[in-house]
Amino acid sequence: MAEGETLSEMVVHPDGVTRPRQTAAFKRMQMEAWRKANQSLNDKAKSAGFKKDWSHKMSLVVTRPPILAPLPEEWEVKYDAWRERYEAPINAQIPSIQPLLDEDPAKKSNISGSNVKLTDAELAEMDEEQKQRAIRAEEIATAEREEAVVKVGDRITKADKENDRKSLRRKLDEQLFFIVKKNRSDHAWQFPQVPLPMDVTNETKQLRDFASEGALAASGSTAQIYMVGNAPAGFYSYPFPSPTQKSLDTYGAKLFFYRGYYVQGHISRPSRYVDHAWVTKSELKEYIQDPELYTYLGGILI
Repeated sequence: MAEGETLSEMVVHPDGVTRPRQTAAFKRMQMEAWRKANQSLNDKAKSAGFKKDWSHKMSLVVTRPPILAPLPEEWEVKYDAWRERYEAPINAQIPSIQPLLDEDPAKKSNISGSNVKLTDAELAEMDEEQKQRAIRAEEIATAEREEAVVKVGDRITKADKENDRKSLRRKLDEQLFFIVKKNRSDHAWQFPQVPLPMDVTNETKQLRDFASEGALAASGSTAQIYMVGNAPAGFYSYPFPSPTQKSLDTYGAKLFFYRGYYVQGHISRPSRYVDHAWVTKSELKEYIQDPELYTYLGGILI
């Protein structure tokens, strides 16, 4: 990926038309390119002469879903205004139901926002259905009054103002992804991962269990992570640097990505890592040093 590119930029597609990168046609073209690249890497690994072609690692992409709905975009605001103008003549022809509400014995039950409450004598004169409707209407009116005095919190939190990326209380209208940092200078930041043991014939554990273990080792045992699916969302192959290839007698690694959602619990300081952060999809580019991996992640992060 060239300098300054983003995952949602406009690109020229196979049919010659310029469209946003995230389209089905472009995805198919990307997948075919990645398939060919992976086959080329497999061929290189086999001919490299190392004891092992690949080591395998399980990685878990932990997501904190948005807490607030995002603010509407400009086109949405314009559309809503147009729709209101378009529907106004139609709505004006619909008869009002207010006369029917005025005839309802529950009209005294604070449905209009007044502070008048039904007395026991008035409730005694009603049949059971009327009584239940009146009580329910009073409960709704009470809830509406309470909601009216609730102050809407600022969408910009303290963590946003301080750019505290260790906090979950930031970017409340976006997804956050949990990443960790290894004690090294190159490619230090990554999603939590764990090596896959050579012996995976144990039928009591699935591959996703290893990914879950990697996340818990990074985030602390009190964090609750909901795993999504049994199959990985994707995998990425890369060769080790030459010194690492010689020391491990292995050509490279295949990294399998699983998805999980943060539910609750305390995120403690990682024991196997030196730092951690919760970042948005756009902020991820600041941490992932491999441009090809960053591009690939754009296809599996949702």
